[in-house]
Amino acid sequence: MTNATPTCTDPQNNDEVLYTSTNCRPDDALLQNLQVSVGTCMDQVDLSNERIYIGFETDDDDKRLPYNYVGGLGWYITKSQSLVACKAGYYCPLNETSNIRNILTKCDDGEFCPEQMSQPYNCTGGDICDGKTFTPIVGIILAPLLVVFLVVACIFSCFRKGKRLKKSELQSLEEYVNRSSIRFGQNFQGDTEPVAIKFENVSFYLKDGKNTQLLYDINGHFPPASLVALMGASGCGKTTFMCAIADRATYGTMTGTYSINGVTDPPSNQIGFVPQDDIVRGNLTVTENLHYNAELRLPNTTSKAAREKHINDCIDVLGLDKVRHNLVGTVEQRGISGGQRKRVNIGMELASMPSVLFMDEPTSGLDGAATVALSRCLDKLRQAGLTIVSVIHQPRQEVFNAFTHLLLLGDGGKQVYCGRREYIVPYLTEAGFTQPPMSNAADWMIDVCCGLETHTSGDAYESPRMLFERWQSVGRTTALSPGSKWHQGDAPIPEHLAPLTKRKTVGMCAQIAILTKRFFKERPPSSLLVSLVVLVCIAIFLNIGPLISSDYSWGYNPSAIVAASNTIILPIVVCMVHIPIYADQKVNLARELNSGGITPFAIFFSTTLWTWAAVFVQTFAFTIVAYILCRPLQGYWSVLFAYYGYFLWWVGIANWTSLAFRREVAVLICLFWPIFEPIYNGYIGDSGGSSAAEDFTVRELLNSNVLIWVSSGRWLFQWIYAAEIGEFPDEVRYIYAVNQTLFWRDIGGPDSNLPGKVTQAALFQFLSPWSIWPMYWITFLLLVMIRVSDLKKMQACRASCLTCSGGPCFFWLQFFGNLKVSGKTAKDLEHEAELAQDSYLHKDKASHDEGKKAGDTSGQRVNFGDV
Repeated sequence: MTNATPTCTDPQNNDEVLYTSTNCRPDDALLQNLQVSVGTCMDQVDLSNERIYIGFETDDDDKRLPYNYVGGLGWYITKSQSLVACKAGYYCPLNETSNIRNILTKCDDGEFCPEQMSQPYNCTGGDICDGKTFTPIVGIILAPLLVVFLVVACIFSCFRKGKRLKKSELQSLEEYVNRSSIRFGQNFQGDTEPVAIKFENVSFYLKDGKNTQLLYDINGHFPPASLVALMGASGCGKTTFMCAIADRATYGTMTGTYSINGVTDPPSNQIGFVPQDDIVRGNLTVTENLHYNAELRLPNTTSKAAREKHINDCIDVLGLDKVRHNLVGTVEQRGISGGQRKRVNIGMELASMPSVLFMDEPTSGLDGAATVALSRCLDKLRQAGLTIVSVIHQPRQEVFNAFTHLLLLGDGGKQVYCGRREYIVPYLTEAGFTQPPMSNAADWMIDVCCGLETHTSGDAYESPRMLFERWQSVGRTTALSPGSKWHQGDAPIPEHLAPLTKRKTVGMCAQIAILTKRFFKERPPSSLLVSLVVLVCIAIFLNIGPLISSDYSWGYNPSAIVAASNTIILPIVVCMVHIPIYADQKVNLARELNSGGITPFAIFFSTTLWTWAAVFVQTFAFTIVAYILCRPLQGYWSVLFAYYGYFLWWVGIANWTSLAFRREVAVLICLFWPIFEPIYNGYIGDSGGSSAAEDFTVRELLNSNVLIWVSSGRWLFQWIYAAEIGEFPDEVRYIYAVNQTLFWRDIGGPDSNLPGKVTQAALFQFLSPWSIWPMYWITFLLLVMIRVSDLKKMQACRASCLTCSGGPCFFWLQFFGNLKVSGKTAKDLEHEAELAQDSYLHKDKASHDEGKKAGDTSGQRVNFGDV
């Protein structure tokens, strides 16, 4: 290889002179300098067989900027003795007779010759070539047909789902409970132990820095097979008390003692918790919702036949037999009725056969008939031996009479009464209050607690303060005794109740298999088909350039297949498609993880398995269209897996952002991230050209910005560009536009090992801990944080993360630690709205009406926007 300077020297007198082609000897040709018609005269044989570097002399090869080589393959000597590049549509072979490249041969039809080629390429079948351009006719035909097919399939899928939902809605007439069904009760009673709940001096303090007290010295007990109503004015702490004894109130500190069958820390997978909101899976049928819950949470010794029989019994006793095969439906797409959804919500807990069931306002949002039907369900469950504790607001008389026991709280979280339900009216009558004739006892006692009823002594009686004092003096000491007058009529409590022990459910592998099956069944085909249509259209749009371009440009065409890495529309679409995977299921995930029967890794692995399968299909749809339109020389599998890694990287971002933030915040992040990602993936600098542009090239960013190592766009470009250029003859690497890209993108120079660069990109795309894996580690850690309930376990989680990943995910965890996920769990977040209301009402009694209008917030409503 020879160096040439900007000027040339006359060999006769060593004076610097500039020649034109007319001054050269017959055996020489003009080597032009600086794109002008003067330069150096050199031997034609040397110019035909050697590449000559045009630039400034330097001993440092890295500073030879830009790489600009002339001569050798892809060049020819004209009749006027000038060295010029071979034109597009022609190729320039070596003249075997003279050993000089002085032949310019036109490409025939069926051949393709971009600029600076020494030999033509024969077009493959399905392409039309006229020597200078090629048209992938197969791609032009197949791409629109594929779009039409996907659109038709999408319409058919949406129509089919809509038809099923319509059928579900038409069949959703309320069915009342079959009172003659005692089979469920017999089976349930035989498989569960009787449960008694005891609590003494239970108080509760917020972790708000002020140690705000929400509950004051609550005493009492609930015998086995009791149906307990937790009642009181809005904001009095009903849900807080229930969550405290159900071990779900990690947002505060409880004092006093409570136990379930003598166990002060009962296992969570033995306790059922029904949230106020109907947290069900709308794209599954009624039976499927119960079936998957039973598979995951029943004892691992339960046979398939026994499990199916138990599920059928649950459906029968809940009055859901008519709609058992109907889709539950979502908020946007109605399926079964509201009352039936409420019963499915309860049935998901019954399917797991808990020892005790806590329910947060199960009648909220139901009409009178549905409420009565639900109360009959609860009575049937009580008769089966199940202990049920339920928060309830203003029930009608028939519903109130279904309850066997009552815990009544007043304003500020103080106790008014605890005992059998039928003794509340006599108790308040003894206190000096008179129930109006024909009035509802439930409404009347709430009015008494709120000071809305007149005492026999007139204004001298301060309600509810004196009610609190009366219970402290009359009932507080006897409420714990099963033989007290407040519990006359209770069945005798067995002397030795079996302590609750952690239930052994199915193992990790079985959980993954069940959750994966559920995930594949739950995701509607229409959503996947819509994404395929969009991605195919984007592939057509991004790769239509080669179809309409009349010339093949080395600066554009070899990288046309990677045009998507330099655009923002593709990553935005990929993120938007996958945001709903976690965003739509956060409350379901919180419920399942806190139930104690499912591990975070099982949910993570099954979700990731479905995600990667869906991404592979989406990648295939995008790349197959782009490939047949662009027709690169590299194999299709190289393009497929390069884009597969690129898609997975953006899907990982969509996953953790949708899990960590509110949906609208996640959408904004996924909109703006692709805009800023080209700043650090080398696209802005691309091929240099100016000192400002050079600062943003890959070569320069490697020295100043660590984010270049975690940019999937960088590795996508290196993978496909190196693979594509590697398919051409070696002379192509010396073309100015090509070696500029190779240099500034840090892929190497003309002599670099391009297959090795492809391998490097693949390894960093898929196996590097700084590329795809951090995105999915973050998602897994966020799922763990939903489950973890104390700081020690969180610290153990951090240590485990550091050990397993070698450091990278710990870096990301520390980075996102500022989001305060480690300071709160899902259980903390579930009750923030209720706590705000409780605290407000505790401070200001005048806000009672407003609090009553707002109502207690569900103990399972998770506000991930505050994470």
